[in-house]
Amino acid sequence: MTYRPTGIITALVTAFDDEGQLSEERLRKSVQFQIAHGIHGLCPTGGTGEPLSLSEDEYNRALEIVIDEVKGRIPVIAGVLLVDQAMTIRIIKHAARVGAAAAMLIPPYFVRTSQRQVFKHFSDIAARTNFPLLVFNTPSRSGVNLEPDFIVRLAKEVDAFVGVKEGSTSLAAVQCIIRDAPPEFCVLQASDALQVVTWAMGGKGGIVAIANLIPDIFMEMWNAFQRGDLARARELQLQILPLNAVTYAEGHPGPLKRALELVGRPAGSPRPPIYPVMEETEKKLQAVLKDLKLL
Repeated sequence: MTYRPTGIITALVTAFDDEGQLSEERLRKSVQFQIAHGIHGLCPTGGTGEPLSLSEDEYNRALEIVIDEVKGRIPVIAGVLLVDQAMTIRIIKHAARVGAAAAMLIPPYFVRTSQRQVFKHFSDIAARTNFPLLVFNTPSRSGVNLEPDFIVRLAKEVDAFVGVKEGSTSLAAVQCIIRDAPPEFCVLQASDALQVVTWAMGGKGGIVAIANLIPDIFMEMWNAFQRGDLARARELQLQILPLNAVTYAEGHPGPLKRALELVGRPAGSPRPPIYPVMEETEKKLQAVLKDLKLL
């Protein structure tokens, strides 16, 4: 049966040690924390996992560690946000071998390719991997906005694509994809701030970064929505907006990693060109973490 991503999926940070090297111990602890709070899935080595600073060996090792620690309890979506097609295919094949449920792709950035070429790129990867795939539409990062018609065509014509992580922040785009794509195609919201409204339109869940910090709140939000308590779900969505704003105030995931340090779950500093947060951001982080009773 083909994997269909649903629910709250944490976009996992890549844990480093104090010397900036991949930390197996910290990464395993992160996985344990997420599973203990009932999260539905994990997406390591995605945008929150500093993919551009990882070597191919580190990609593979991080995926191995996460999947081994999960031990089949929840699905793992391997983020493979690369331009190089050959390396993308190698990492997807490795992820499949070690037990990932799916892989997530991004349109090639910097090269300013056309949507026709993006479609061919994705189709070629699908043909050479034979593995469930998601597309991450994030125009602010990739420089390419995948229009709803593109994503619907991908869903209909390339069987490997099982969902989209929609990060354009356009609710109109979300509506169009949900309306026109096959019903089994899963629309997941990328923005931590737009979860409830996306679910209300028929979205299947979200791949969210600040669930690294507050998986319990996201799970309560999801469960409230599922039982029809829209007022509680909306209340929780509004409650996390200040945290969402400050964690994206500087290069991602710099503030998020600093917040994890502050609450006693260190994942190391981000690698350059992401640097420690400014004093102003530090103060805002401490304030919102206190408001959420995390400090």
